[in-house]
Amino acid sequence: MKITDIIKQDLIVPDLQAKNKKGVIEELVEHLTLREQAVNQEELVKILLEREKLGSTGINDGVAIPHGKLKNIDRLLALFGLSRDGIDFGALDGKLSHFFFLLVAPESSAGAHLKALARISRIARNETFRENCMKAHTGEDLYRIIVQEEKCRRNAVTVHLSATFPRGVHASLVIVRGSFPHLFPTLPASATLD
Repeated sequence: MKITDIIKQDLIVPDLQAKNKKGVIEELVEHLTLREQAVNQEELVKILLEREKLGSTGINDGVAIPHGKLKNIDRLLALFGLSRDGIDFGALDGKLSHFFFLLVAPESSAGAHLKALARISRIARNETFRENCMKAHTGEDLYRIIVQEEKCRRNAVTVHLSATFPRGVHASLVIVRGSFPHLFPTLPASATLD
């Protein structure tokens, strides 16, 4: 699954104005319901706020992934919003949240919902991705950054090297293509290294 399968350019809010958790959820949902007529704005806000009572969906490094399930939709819906000032979303690391990925799944969905959460989490953990988003000026810029990040993730090859030295000292090195392009300039995306 690609995030760009569910987040389109018109589902990006480049400058969220809300100042608190409830406000940002309402603003995200308002933007989503402008494009998705089947979604009841009041119902979705209620579902998302109830989910937040179970535990904040604010994760580390300024990222929040408010999510919930609705009965009357038949596919995953998502929206990305950026708060330049940041919002106290009750994140695990105590930092303000800037990057909001709203995810709404059909009530009967389990696998696709979890895959989307995992995919969003992987993309959002990338510091360069977050830095680039903060530099973006428009929704088009943000969409381009998301597309680029997905291309990088799709083409990534990870190399694991490990060794055990005398006295039981163990060392590991993980290299992801793209981190050191001069080491793997021609390594094809389908290559497998053992």
